[in-house]
Amino acid sequence: EKTGKDIKDCANLCDTFLKKRLIVKVLKGPIWADKLAGFVQTFADRKADFQFALTMHSANTMSDVKKQNYEIDAKYVLLIR
Repeated sequence: EKTGKDIKDCANLCDTFLKKRLIVKVLKGPIWADKLAGFVQTFADRKADFQFALTMHSANTMSDVKKQNYEIDAKYVLLIR
């Protein structure tokens, strides 16, 4: 949800920038650059958050698979006896 909001906010900022006259873009360029740089950092943070979440999900999935394999092996050993 946060990422979706950030994307919309960035799109709105870009749309506003594109609608400005050239002279305004030039004179207030540093202000716009700072605003856009803020989104660069925001999206870098979101990327790191997604990577962490995917890593945790993968680790949990691997733990579940390992547990299931252990349970299957235990049942197999009981059947052999």
